Amino acid sequence: KLWERRKLGPEMRHGDRVTDVEFSPDGRRLVTASWDNTARLWEVESGTLLTTPFRHKSRLWTAQFHPDGSKVVTASDDRTAQVWDIATGQPIREPFRHLGVVMEAEFSPDGRCVLSRSNEGVSCVWDLRPQQPKSMVFRRGINPSHSHIGDLVVADLSPDGELLMTGNVNGWATLWDVATGNVLASEFQGGLLAPMVLFQGEGGALHASVGSGWGAGFLWTIHRNSKAPNAIRVETEKITEVPGRSLMPSPGGQRLMALSKDRRSVVFWKVVQGREGTRPAKEEMELKHPDLVFQHSWDPTGTLVATLTADHLRIWDSLTGDLLTLMPNAVHAQRGRIAFNPVAETGLIALTLAKRTERGFERAVQLWDYRSGKLQYEIPVKATGFGALRFSPNGRFLALGFKD
Repeated sequence: KLWERRKLGPEMRHGDRVTDVEFSPDGRRLVTASWDNTARLWEVESGTLLTTPFRHKSRLWTAQFHPDGSKVVTASDDRTAQVWDIATGQPIREPFRHLGVVMEAEFSPDGRCVLSRSNEGVSCVWDLRPQQPKSMVFRRGINPSHSHIGDLVVADLSPDGELLMTGNVNGWATLWDVATGNVLASEFQGGLLAPMVLFQGEGGALHASVGSGWGAGFLWTIHRNSKAPNAIRVETEKITEVPGRSLMPSPGGQRLMALSKDRRSVVFWKVVQGREGTRPAKEEMELKHPDLVFQHSWDPTGTLVATLTADHLRIWDSLTGDLLTLMPNAVHAQRGRIAFNPVAETGLIALTLAKRTERGFERAVQLWDYRSGKLQYEIPVKATGFGALRFSPNGRFLALGFKD
């Protein structure tokens, strides 16, 4: 479903659960992926289907636009990732094949490559330029001495597309050279690794925040020598006593935040670069809550933080720790989703929720003005589960994927 401010927009229907939705870079088109074996391209304003469905032989997990908006890449249970021309609705080349289910596929930031991740422990980077071979950058069991065995759970490309970081269920985080497939660094971080984000900090320094399932997070700082590109040095700093999977960098890369061990506070670190290297410096400020925090998120500017508990949505000043707005929603929100409007001036935030009633859960989408704390509208949704929640880049539209 699609909403423009208070107006309920067109319904863009599939034959089964919608697993992913994404707006094009210009905000004029929307691509949706579904378990009905198709991805579909829609015009946002009218809800018109623009091409024949992008069809696979089995259900789809993700669909993503190319940075220039001309292509879409899809990931499917049929063990392939496919790139489609949105002008014709046809594939632009043979599919990228894996031995297992392809759980995710995305374009590199510069649009030259596709990164695909499958459930048999393989991540691949495929070069889209003519006559360029694919580069296999991670394969389960490729390095038994480092125990690179087990399903791959996360992968992320550096902003320049030259490095790939992967993590598997056994707790190994690995840094790869995309061009050669060589292992540049590998460390055991413990437990299930998710999330993992490669990001640039102050001065263009490259970092990685690594979440571990062992009650800790890690900050990697990656030093590259311009005269010897393969000479990679990695500093690792452990962030203890936090649920590692809650660790996330700010939009500008200067800070990290995570939930406290008891999940009733949000805590912060500043990424400090000094003579002795880069380290996460714990800040004294904490965002304390009377009950469990289920979701937390930075706003697009990194100056605000949203937290979601079982019955309240809160907006905080991330620099001072002041509670700016308290929005009671009286819902069971453990699996709720929150999304800030990318146009900060609108002051809008969306969330999905499930109200507990005598008949069970009644699901809905709410849009709040977090400056005034007023509910702008609530739209009931006859859904058994929610998928992606996305704002368009211009902030005008809000899209939700779900199963009804």
